[in-house]
Amino acid sequence: MDVVAFISNIVTIISAVITCINCIFQWIIKGTWKSEDKRHTINPFLPDIELGDKASSIGKRKKKLLIFICKISLLVFLCSATLSIILYLVRNEPPEDEHEAYIWYLEHTENGGSPKNLNALGECYFFGRGTEVNFDQAFSCFEKAAQKNSSAQYNLAICYFYGYGTEINDEKAFEYFQMAGDDIADAKAYAGHYYYCGWGGVEVDKDKANALFELSKSKGSIMALYFQAMYYIFEDESEDRFDRAIELCQQVIDAGYDKGNGLLGFCYADEDSPVHDYGKAYDYFAAGEEAGDDFALYGLGRCYEKGKIVKKDESKAVEYYQKAAALGNPYANYYLGRCYYNGTGTEASYENALECFARAASRGHAGAITMQGICYENGFGCEVDERAAFRCYERAAELGNLTAIYNLACFYYKGTATPQNYEKAFELYMRAAEENNAKAQNYLGIFYENGYGVEKDEEEAQKWYAKAAEQDNEVAQRNLGWMLYEQEEYAEAFKCFSESGHEGYASSQYGMGECYYYGRGVGQNYEQAKLWYEKAAEQEYEAAIVQLGNIYYYGHGGEIDYTTAIKYYERAAELGFPEGEYKLACCYEEGKGTEQNDNKAFEYYKKAAEQNHANAQSCLGAMYYYGNGTARDLSEAVKWFEKAAENNDRYGREFLAQCHYYGNGVQQDQAKAAQEFAEIAEEGSAWSQMMLGQCYLYGNGLEADYEKAVYWFQCAADQNSARAQELLGECYENGWGVEVDAKKAKEYYDMAEENGG
Repeated sequence: MDVVAFISNIVTIISAVITCINCIFQWIIKGTWKSEDKRHTINPFLPDIELGDKASSIGKRKKKLLIFICKISLLVFLCSATLSIILYLVRNEPPEDEHEAYIWYLEHTENGGSPKNLNALGECYFFGRGTEVNFDQAFSCFEKAAQKNSSAQYNLAICYFYGYGTEINDEKAFEYFQMAGDDIADAKAYAGHYYYCGWGGVEVDKDKANALFELSKSKGSIMALYFQAMYYIFEDESEDRFDRAIELCQQVIDAGYDKGNGLLGFCYADEDSPVHDYGKAYDYFAAGEEAGDDFALYGLGRCYEKGKIVKKDESKAVEYYQKAAALGNPYANYYLGRCYYNGTGTEASYENALECFARAASRGHAGAITMQGICYENGFGCEVDERAAFRCYERAAELGNLTAIYNLACFYYKGTATPQNYEKAFELYMRAAEENNAKAQNYLGIFYENGYGVEKDEEEAQKWYAKAAEQDNEVAQRNLGWMLYEQEEYAEAFKCFSESGHEGYASSQYGMGECYYYGRGVGQNYEQAKLWYEKAAEQEYEAAIVQLGNIYYYGHGGEIDYTTAIKYYERAAELGFPEGEYKLACCYEEGKGTEQNDNKAFEYYKKAAEQNHANAQSCLGAMYYYGNGTARDLSEAVKWFEKAAENNDRYGREFLAQCHYYGNGVQQDQAKAAQEFAEIAEEGSAWSQMMLGQCYLYGNGLEADYEKAVYWFQCAADQNSARAQELLGECYENGWGVEVDAKKAKEYYDMAEENGG
C-alpha cells in the first residue's frame, strides 16, 4: 500500500471515531437539558437527581463544556472529511513521473476504467511515456475509449490515418475525425483534408474543406496550416505558392509541430522554387526525420535516389520510401512502387509494385492510378484486366495525368475494353498533345492524315508530325518522312528518315534504303541502300528483307543472283509478309532460283492474295483462268480478278475486262469490257489500247470506228505490242481508217514478227 493510501485510511478511521464521540456527547446533552421540568435527567447514564441552584450552576458549566467539546469535534470532523476528500482526489490523479503514471493508468484500467484513463494509457503506449512504444496496445486503448471520449476518437482516427497499430483505413479515419471534430480543432482540419482530397470515398468538396480549415484555424488548429502548406507545394500553380507555403510551414514549426520540417524541405527541394536549395532541403528533411515525419522520410528518399547533396544510394532511397510508405504517404508509395517496378535499389517485383501503387491510388495519386492501369493492361503482377486498366486510366485522366489521358485515348482508338470511338480518342489525344506529349502529337498526325474522328487534313497532319518529330519521336519522324516522300519532297524525307534511322528505328532505316535505292533526295547508291535495308532486316522489317531480295534478283549493284534473292523472299514469306509470298510465288512460276513449280507458285500466290495483295490476286486469278497449278476454274478466276480490280491493280482490271469481253466465267458483256479497256488505255496500257482498238475495228461493245481503231492500234504499236502492230498492218493493207499503203502494212507486219507476233 502506498503512503497516500495509508494516510487516507488513518484519517478515515479518526474521522469515524470523532464522529461517534460527537454523537454520544450530543445524546448526553439532549438527555440532560431537554427534560420537561428541566430538573431531572432522562439520560440512562446519569443518576435521576434533583438539581439545586448549586447543581444548576455546575450544570451550566458542564453544558458549556459539552457544547465546546461538540464544536471542537464537529470542526475536527469537517477537517478530517475535507482531508479525506482531498486525499481521495489525490489518489485519483496520476503521479508526475511518467513511469509511475503509466503504472497508475494500468492499475486504474485493469477492469475497464474510465474512457479518460483508457485514452491516457493509450497515449502512454503511443508516445512511449513511461513504457515502450506499442502501437497495437495504443490502438486497443483508443478503440475502447472512443465511444465516450473525443480525445480517444481523435487518436483512433490518427491510427487509422497513418496505420499505427492497424491497417490504414481512410473511411474509418474520416468517421472518427468527424466524431471528434466538435471538441478538437485538429480533427476538424483532418476532416477538411478528406473533403479536399476526396479520400476514403468522400466526395471532393474544396469549398467545404476550406470552410473547415478556416473554422479549425480560428480554434487554434496547427494541422489546418499544415494541410494548406501541403496544397501550395504539391498542387498549386500560382507564382507565390512557395512563399505562402514557407510562411505556413514556419508557423507550424513555431507552434511546436516538428513535422512541418518535411514540407518546408520540399519548398527548397523543388527546382521551380525561387528559394531552391538542396542543402537546406536536406537539412529540413533530416530535422523532420527525427519527428517521424512521412514527408521528411519521403524527401530523404528522393535525395538518395537522385544523389542530391548525398551520394546516390538507391537502396537507401528504398529504405526511406518504405518508412514513409508505411505511414501512408502516397508520394512515397508511388516512388516505392516505381522502384519495385523497375528493380531500382531492390529486386524487381511487379506484385510489390502493384501493392504500392494501390495504396497510393487509394489516396488519389494520379501517377499511381495510371501505373495501376499499366499493370492491369499488361498483366504485371496480376492477371490481364483491360477493363480495370480502362477504369484506372479514366480516373487518372480526370485528375489530369497526361500518360493516363494518352493511354485512355489509345483504348478508345483501338476499341480496347470500350467501344471504338475515334471522336473521343481525338479529343483525348488533343488534350495530351497540347501539353506537348509527343506520342499524342504523332497520333493527331495519324488522325488528320487518315480522317479518323476529324476531317482529313494533310496539312494539319504534317504540322503535328513535325511537332512530335521535333521532340525526337521516332515514329513521328518516320511518318513525317513518308508523308514528305509521297509529296516527292525527297530531300526532307531523307532527313527525317536519317534522324530516326540512325537511332535504330527500322521503318526509317528502310526509308533511307529506299532513298538510296532509287536515288531520291540523295545520290543513288545500291551499296548504301543494301546497308540500310540490312539494318532494318536485322529487326525483321519485312519490306526491307524483300528489297534485299530484289537487289539480288535484278542484279542492282552487282550480278543477278536468283538463289540469294529467293532466300530473302523465303525469309519474308516465313514472316507472313504478302510481298515476300508474292515474290516467292513468282520465282516458283518462272523457275528462278529454284525449279519451276506451278503448284508452289499457286500456294504462295493464294497466301498473298488472301492478305489482299493486289498483284497476287491477279496472278492467282490467272492460275485459275489457265489452270496452272490448280484445276481451271473461271468463276474463281473472275472472283480474284474482281478483288484485284477493287484494289486498282491494272492486270486484274484487264483480266476482268477480258472475261467480260469473251464471257469467260461471267456473262459476256462487251460494252462493259470496252468501257474498262478505254479507262485502262487512257492510263497507257498497251494491251488495253490494242483491245480497245479491236472493239472499234469490229464494233464489239461500241460503234465501229476505223479511225479510232487505228489511233489505239498506233498507241499500242508504239509500245511494241506485236498484236497491235499486226492489226495496224491489216488496217494499212485493207484501208481501214487509213489509205491503203502496202509498204506500211509490210513494215508493221515485220515489226510484229520481230516482236514475236
